[in-house]
Amino acid sequence: MIKKNNRFLFVSFLLIIFLLVSFFTSASSVIKNTTFKITGSLQEKITEKGSDFFETFSAFKNTSALKDEVKKLRIENKKLLVELSKMEEVRQENQIIRKVVDIEIKEDEKRVIANVLGKDLSGFQIIISHQENSIKVDDPVLTPEGVLIGRVIESYGTSSKVLLLASKESSFEVKVQNDDAPIGIISGNEDDLLLLDLIPQDKKIEVGDRVVTLPIEETVSRGIFIGEIVEVVRDDVENFTKAYIEQDINPRYLDYLVVITKDDK
Repeated sequence: MIKKNNRFLFVSFLLIIFLLVSFFTSASSVIKNTTFKITGSLQEKITEKGSDFFETFSAFKNTSALKDEVKKLRIENKKLLVELSKMEEVRQENQIIRKVVDIEIKEDEKRVIANVLGKDLSGFQIIISHQENSIKVDDPVLTPEGVLIGRVIESYGTSSKVLLLASKESSFEVKVQNDDAPIGIISGNEDDLLLLDLIPQDKKIEVGDRVVTLPIEETVSRGIFIGEIVEVVRDDVENFTKAYIEQDINPRYLDYLVVITKDDK
């Protein structure tokens, strides 16, 4: 009887252990499945956020790299503009030199190319700079094409002040080309046209006549082209005739000028 009870207890113990193991095993599966579902959802969220962060970071890197590239391109563009500006200056200077060579001078003269630095408020005096320091007062100043526009009134070594023909302070004798005799006095009219005054009534002048400076040996200002007569005004009462000369240039807008001076060599 006692043996039967012991056997029953033993079998019951084994059954309880089996049930417990089965229960905990099943529970473990449930816990595992639940845990996997929770962690899986969290992992998806983390992966999604990580992907968004990576894309944002990549976009930021790309934008930063693009800004750096744009900055480099702007710097290169500025360098290119500077080089193009230098090339344009050289091209203009070469053109000026070719024109200046065609200006006729005496054996004891030389052509000096000058840059226009500034103009006074009245517009009838300008400052020029030049490499030569041999420029003297009264040296004629021409355009690169050879048209007289003024004369030096002050010299400071490598810079000079020029009085333009259009100034009322400018006045000197001139002649018509191919005629050695003086024809009258040219003076500034502070206008687009120069005034040629005190022309004798017996002097024959016509529209289209070319006016040049007198060939005086003591000065370099001889036979230089000034302009053409565009209007002749005759007055029967007066003993003199007036005329107006057009230069067809505006020296106030020129960047380069030419000074004819004595060659001291």
